[in-house]
Amino acid sequence: MLSTQVVQEFYAVGSRKLGTPRLELTEIVTSLLDYPLVVIGPAHITSAIQIEERYRISFWDALILAAAESGGSQVLYTEDLNDGQRYGSVTVRNPFRSPEAL
Repeated sequence: MLSTQVVQEFYAVGSRKLGTPRLELTEIVTSLLDYPLVVIGPAHITSAIQIEERYRISFWDALILAAAESGGSQVLYTEDLNDGQRYGSVTVRNPFRSPEAL
């Protein structure tokens, strides 16, 4: 499952920072839209504000956590938060962390 925010951020990074060719990026983003999506709405924003305050993380990371929690995810894969930390009902895992480091 993905949030619409994650798809948008992927597109922005792919086009601006990585310089991914437009056709390739469009194909990838289109394929991401086939996954179950959590569409960000007012309840997610309100929840993100509370998560931001509670855990002292960025609003944007908190919004991703709010979407993951509302979608029923137990695990969020990201390199932007602390691997293994639990935020409410969601545990963060860094997909780039080596198995030896666990």
